[in-house]
Amino acid sequence: AVVAGQILDGSVMYRDIADHRTPLSYYAVAALFSVTGTNMTALHVLVAVMIAATALGLFVLGRRTRNVTTGLSAASMFAALACYLLTPSDAYAAHTEWFLVLFTTGAAVVFWRGATPPSPARGFAVGALIGLAFLSKQPALVDLGAPLGTLFYLGITGSAAWRAVLRAAAGVLGGFALVVGGVAAVFVLLGAWHDMAFYTWIYNTRYYGPETSWADRVLSPGPFFAQLGLVYPLVFALGIVGALIVAVRVAQLKPSDAVSRTQAWECYLLLWCGTSLAAAMASGRSFDHYFIECLPPFVWMA
Repeated sequence: AVVAGQILDGSVMYRDIADHRTPLSYYAVAALFSVTGTNMTALHVLVAVMIAATALGLFVLGRRTRNVTTGLSAASMFAALACYLLTPSDAYAAHTEWFLVLFTTGAAVVFWRGATPPSPARGFAVGALIGLAFLSKQPALVDLGAPLGTLFYLGITGSAAWRAVLRAAAGVLGGFALVVGGVAAVFVLLGAWHDMAFYTWIYNTRYYGPETSWADRVLSPGPFFAQLGLVYPLVFALGIVGALIVAVRVAQLKPSDAVSRTQAWECYLLLWCGTSLAAAMASGRSFDHYFIECLPPFVWMA
């Protein structure tokens, strides 16, 4: 909110205001405040709308890949965890992760909107949405692994022709590069490129990240999953069992017809669970809100 107010007063992110996250959420809040004034209630409403939109995306994914019951279960689990799992200081706070999961969920919805592999245009849209997630918070870069890994899986299993796979992958990478590169170009024109590069990347890789060890990273999910297991033990158990079942199904080289029809989206889901967890663990810190990124794929898995 402070940064948004300064942006509205004419300041440029990174050049005049310092923070070590990417810029989308700050400019989004500035756009909100340009309409509502500096109104924290409006900011909480924005967060609630993003949570609802993410839940809707999970409903669409569940319905497309299984049935309406699956969609409703995923959406309601996400809403419950968003409202009641996090510490009171984190629930409905305007964390960058709420923006991130809105865009990564949107990317999954677009990827599974039609035939697989997606067309280059649809791949471009997927990459653009993950680019917006990256512009919300840097760890979303890892989430490119879900669509790209799934495309590679389709190729090596013979489920799709390599030409179609490579065209879709080029679309994903092109969409990501255009969105991120376009925003970077704006900061170049504003004379803030070197500051942006330092605060959004160099600071994190040179100072913030190295403060923790690899042991810290491996152990960082412990408090979050302990809380999840304590508050929602059934959801936690379903997610873990689901991941094990899906891993076995995805690994089958000679699947039955029923299994082969679902392997592609199950691969995407398994990879999305892995990339989101890796991204949340990247800093080696156990803050609750870092693991918001894991909620959409985990509840879809459950």
